[in-house]
Amino acid sequence: MQVAQAVLCKSSECTHDLGRLGAISPNLILAFGSVDCIQVAGDHLAKAFPDACRIGCSTAGEISNDGVSDARCVITAVRFDKTRLVEVTTELAGMDDSFWWRVRVTSTRC
Repeated sequence: MQVAQAVLCKSSECTHDLGRLGAISPNLILAFGSVDCIQVAGDHLAKAFPDACRIGCSTAGEISNDGVSDARCVITAVRFDKTRLVEVTTELAGMDDSFWWRVRVTSTRC
């Protein structure tokens, strides 16, 4: 397993830092960040890593190797050599749907 991480402060940093993450040919991307940043990063991640499973959400604070920050996006790229990944999504109608034992798979990828 190989791991690389980038902390993005603004969208202009996306191209440079995502290129560095691409060096490990990740098959899993984890992205956590402020609402504004995660929306911008999500578009770049989809273009840079179309075959990787991409998972993420907005946060109230982002944790990285550098510590805790706000208004940034922490992207962790992981390369598994012998692990099969499956990305699963579902639609949540409300908070009652968010319990894991009630989640119904609506689509899969990877």
